[in-house]
Amino acid sequence: MRLRLETAGNTGRDRSLPGIWFQAVRFHFVPPSFIPAVLCSVIAWFRFEAFDFLAFLLVMAGVTVHHFGLNMLDDVFDYLHFVDRSGAAEKNPYTGGSGVLTEGLLTVREMLVASVICFLVTAVIGFYLAYMKGWPVLVFGFIGMFSSIFYTVPPIKFGYRGFGELMMVINFGPVIGLGSYYVQSGRLDLEPPKEKVPVPDTKRERKRKKSGNKPEQPKSYANAAFSLLLIGTTILALMFAYTSVNYSYSNAVANPIRMNSDWRESLEWLGSNTPDTGVDYLAVYDQKTYRYPDQAYGVMSWWDYGHMITFIAKRIPNANPFQHGVAGDVGAASFFMTTSEEAANSMADQLGTRYVITDIEMDSGKFWAMATWFNTSAGIQPYQTRFAAPDPAQPDRYQEIILNNPSYYLTMVSRLHNFDGSMTGTEKAYYVEYVDPSISRISIPVITNALVMNASESLVRAAQYNLKAPAGYHAATYSPAIYLPVEPVPALRHYRLVHESPTNVFAAETPDIKYVKVFEYVKGARIRGEGIIEVPLESNTGRQFTYRQQSTNGEFIVPYSTNGSPYGVKAVGKYRIAHTSLVFDVPENAVVQGLTIN
Repeated sequence: MRLRLETAGNTGRDRSLPGIWFQAVRFHFVPPSFIPAVLCSVIAWFRFEAFDFLAFLLVMAGVTVHHFGLNMLDDVFDYLHFVDRSGAAEKNPYTGGSGVLTEGLLTVREMLVASVICFLVTAVIGFYLAYMKGWPVLVFGFIGMFSSIFYTVPPIKFGYRGFGELMMVINFGPVIGLGSYYVQSGRLDLEPPKEKVPVPDTKRERKRKKSGNKPEQPKSYANAAFSLLLIGTTILALMFAYTSVNYSYSNAVANPIRMNSDWRESLEWLGSNTPDTGVDYLAVYDQKTYRYPDQAYGVMSWWDYGHMITFIAKRIPNANPFQHGVAGDVGAASFFMTTSEEAANSMADQLGTRYVITDIEMDSGKFWAMATWFNTSAGIQPYQTRFAAPDPAQPDRYQEIILNNPSYYLTMVSRLHNFDGSMTGTEKAYYVEYVDPSISRISIPVITNALVMNASESLVRAAQYNLKAPAGYHAATYSPAIYLPVEPVPALRHYRLVHESPTNVFAAETPDIKYVKVFEYVKGARIRGEGIIEVPLESNTGRQFTYRQQSTNGEFIVPYSTNGSPYGVKAVGKYRIAHTSLVFDVPENAVVQGLTIN
């Protein structure tokens, strides 16, 4: 991927700024704002034969600029809430935001500043119109501004709570329509006149009264003009609606969104091979009085998959797309990002979690989202580092690469999905020398030297380099691969793989990491001993792997049984303490009940 960097004299943007900002404001969404403004202004003109062209222009400018601000603010918070996706195949001009943030064309700060400027311009126009026409303009302006800002902004977030369409109806109907009508007519009623309509006190009317002439009668050209404008506005609205629907339909036919087959397979398995929760998913319950059945339990996964877990597997997700259960001390972000199994166990106990589902996206593409939910200020920095590396083909350009820090491999999502909860040692890693942005004048660190070597040797070499390195120069050990940790990864003692989907995310046979994995949270059987204990396993897909664990305080707590397991992942041998003749047979009830094996 070509790196877009801010350097001295070069922003790194390949497109012109006007084009980028035109994309950011999403002009194709603006017609629903000025169509009711035009229509209701014309209705007022037809009824009262008075038209304030300056006020009309100000209204049109106000609703247009306001809609620009709404679009950009909506973009920012959808991006911060991880609603918009960066995949080009997943978005079109009418979905997924403008794309300027996910594509790196603009920053969140730039979009926020532009949005605030648009709202300020709208407010200035609104106050001026209120000065000219009356205080009701401020009421319409306040309603429109409030509902627009809090469409996606916390804590209200109308769009995320099922009120988005209602806000659209209110704003694109009564607010803009009645507001534009009032600016031209000075009235708020839309009742058909029973007799004659009082003519507004305009400059023209005051001149007529002074001269003593009779009120002018409606002229036929006014009816004709009104009809033409009404027809033109209707055609414009229909064209916009047809274009939107036609594009969306064509895009849906050409690029249908199908559910990931690995997720479907795993959720269908979950619904058929795990205990029923005792919840009738089609019943209506009183939230204040409802109590979950004793056999109910939760399924921990990222919030994106919550509704799928409910709909397909008929199980209870701990987090869902309403973003319930995502943040907080016991949220999904905290569970998957913690590096402490004890902390994860505490969360699982509080939430009633029994199963945990991970996928490769949580482990890679969505990892930054979980990290940001977990710690908004730190984000991915504790776990992954972005570097600029010189492009061999173009020495004056840089390529962006992301390397994993040691902490990445200690997170729960990595230990589960990458290593099946097993203890894992180190192999190869990257020894990297780099300079700070203050020296390189580039917004992220720049790699000056990189070598592939044994991970432990790399750690030693980096420590030696840093002892003598000048200010702004550093060395560290990183890994580009999710399955090659920088430092040893300890085993999880209470989580066992019970199912995995059929697809290997890597093209080669090794490594073999499946797309979706399902784990069960168990008490674990206890075995007294010292050293490293291991057991050979075979998954439901036929993948063979070994679970290993280092003893803690003279004891092992093992999550897999060697006989009686009800799942497709089974042991193909007994537990053995490495370099000894000690072997152990662990029944299923010992794992479930936390019994000690003699």
